[in-house]
Amino acid sequence: MTRKEAIDLYTSIASVSVSDLSSEAFIAAVKPRVKMLKLHEEYGKVQKELSEATKPKGYKEGDATDKWDKKYGEAMQSWLDEEVDIDTRVWSAEDVDALRKANKDTKGVVWDLILNHMLKDE
Repeated sequence: MTRKEAIDLYTSIASVSVSDLSSEAFIAAVKPRVKMLKLHEEYGKVQKELSEATKPKGYKEGDATDKWDKKYGEAMQSWLDEEVDIDTRVWSAEDVDALRKANKDTKGVVWDLILNHMLKDE
C-alpha cells in the first residue's frame, strides 16, 4: 500500500461508524486506523514543508508559480508513492456487511476502498 492509498483510505473511513462491529473486528481495525491517522497528520506537515522547501527564492505574491508547482508536485508525488507497511486487511465479509447496514448513507466509493483494502483474504 502506498502512502496515498493509506491517506485516501483513512479519509474515507474516518466518518464510517464502527460501533456496530464486534469487539474483535473493532480491535483489529484500531491498529491500522491509528497508523493511517498518523500518516494523515504527517501528510499535512509534509505539504507545508515541501511548499516552503520548493518556494522560489525571492518569491512575491502574484509571481508566476509554474516552476514552483511543478517542483512541489513532483516532490509530493514521490513522497505519496512510497510504500508503507500497514496491514489493513482486518475485516471479514460479515464485518463489512455489518458496517454497510450501520452506514447506509455512505457512498459506494468508500465501500470500494474498504473492500479493496480492508477485506481479509479468506
